[in-house]
Amino acid sequence: MEALSTIIFVVGVILAAVGSIWILVNAFKESILWGILSIIIPFVLLIFALMNLDKCKKPLGIWLAGVVLYVIGGFVIAADVVEQVDQDQGTTPPAMTEDE
Repeated sequence: MEALSTIIFVVGVILAAVGSIWILVNAFKESILWGILSIIIPFVLLIFALMNLDKCKKPLGIWLAGVVLYVIGGFVIAADVVEQVDQDQGTTPPAMTEDE
């Protein structure tokens, strides 16, 4: 399960990056200011994509699919880590006392 969740996470990151770069290229094509603001200020890229949905529908969909995949992959990876910690709970060393 760990390998599958890692693959889902990595594919999601790649899709989100491709979608973001595509939207960023469209922002720079619109104007240099949109492009620079999209890099510097959080969520300006998303605002630009929503304001220019005719040009950014496909890259926004790719970005959104990537975000969904990497969130799902991240949650599954976190659940695997918690499960592993629970399994290893019996083999952990005793807690340190104040004397040590």
